[in-house]
Amino acid sequence: MTEPLSRTTLLVTLAATTATLGSVMLVTPGRVAGAVGGGQRPVRRGERIVIRLLGARMIGQAVLESVRPDRRTLTGAALVDATHAVSMIVLGWARPEYRPAARASALVASASGLLAGAAAARQRAVGSSPA
Repeated sequence: MTEPLSRTTLLVTLAATTATLGSVMLVTPGRVAGAVGGGQRPVRRGERIVIRLLGARMIGQAVLESVRPDRRTLTGAALVDATHAVSMIVLGWARPEYRPAARASALVASASGLLAGAAAARQRAVGSSPA
């Protein structure tokens, strides 16, 4: 039988994935927009700025989750991701031209939020030990 992931493995996976995605968004916003938007139109300057800001937020969140991986931080991260996912669903509904990118962003935020929530729940269940 496969053993469940340790809390440390879950936290490292969450932080590394979040930081990697955030870095890609920060460094190559045009490619990110083209990849998730289908490349059907030119990427506007404002869109690049928003993608960079979201990438920087993801990096900051990953650093915070790594430096202070307590239940409060992880619960906060899960709530931020859930809020972001909902805002992207609303954006996709209100602005069809952003629907593919909003859908991709909502999916990433949902996955990140679920992982952060799982890590917070695991911490609650096992106390504050890292493994």
